[in-house]
Amino acid sequence: MANKRYTSVRNDFCIVFEKNSEIVLAEDDGSISNQAFDFCPINDISDIMQMKTIDVVGIISDLGDKEQVNLRSGQTKFRKYIQLVDDTERSISLTLWGEDM
Repeated sequence: MANKRYTSVRNDFCIVFEKNSEIVLAEDDGSISNQAFDFCPINDISDIMQMKTIDVVGIISDLGDKEQVNLRSGQTKFRKYIQLVDDTERSISLTLWGEDM
């Protein structure tokens, strides 16, 4: 079950893969509902309330290098910048944070 305090998925279930995860084919018995996406074009993002989770489909048009950043807490994290463009011919810059990118 998805823990709604730690995820923004709109489904009741959440799958987390780790290094030792194994994927095994299982027959679909229909008991799990389909994914619930509500795609938003990049062109409309500026009209959406801040801090709202949205679904976007696009193509990566530019991919920055993975770089290490020093945080105020004294820790370090990795980040990578990407540029995403969709069929509205608008683009948006995103920042990915973490080890697995």
